[in-house]
Amino acid sequence: MSRAFFVFLSMVASLVLGLGSTYLLADRGLEFGVVRSGPWVANLRAANDPDPYVRAHSAKTGEIALALAEGIRLKATASDDGRPLVGNCSYIIAGNTPQSRFWTIFLESKDGVTIENDIHRNGFTSSEILRDETGRWSIFLNQAMTAGNWQPLISSDNFSLVLNLYEPTILGGTSAIQRDRLPYIKRIKCN
Repeated sequence: MSRAFFVFLSMVASLVLGLGSTYLLADRGLEFGVVRSGPWVANLRAANDPDPYVRAHSAKTGEIALALAEGIRLKATASDDGRPLVGNCSYIIAGNTPQSRFWTIFLESKDGVTIENDIHRNGFTSSEILRDETGRWSIFLNQAMTAGNWQPLISSDNFSLVLNLYEPTILGGTSAIQRDRLPYIKRIKCN
């Protein structure tokens, strides 16, 4: 009787651990193949070699990874100094973007949803952003209206910045994600 009980208990434990770990991997995704550059993170493995766990995560979130020749998605959840991005602070995003045919940068909630606001501006594209005489650009994130490229922050919740590079001319993945080729995210002040 005790041997049958231990066999049954082992089977239940195996089932719970197997299904639980599969659920966690599908829910949170894998950290294998992730490239970090300052606060920016890109999952190049999802684009190159989508295994069953990556596919399950994509099915759950609705995100489809582009092949590296099509695009690279970078995400930042913290400023350059490592502090989380929160809506009651002011930020400046400026600098470079890797060479690509087109890029977009926008805000996402902690749930992965694009943040809506009253002025119906969710982000900027490479074709519409205002630039200085040297071709450089900067975006101000804060709750108070600011001249220039301004993106309103409407709540005090955590958020992410997402930078999509479409048809990057620098292929090979990691070469396009060097820190000096990506915008910096500087926290200015908090309310």
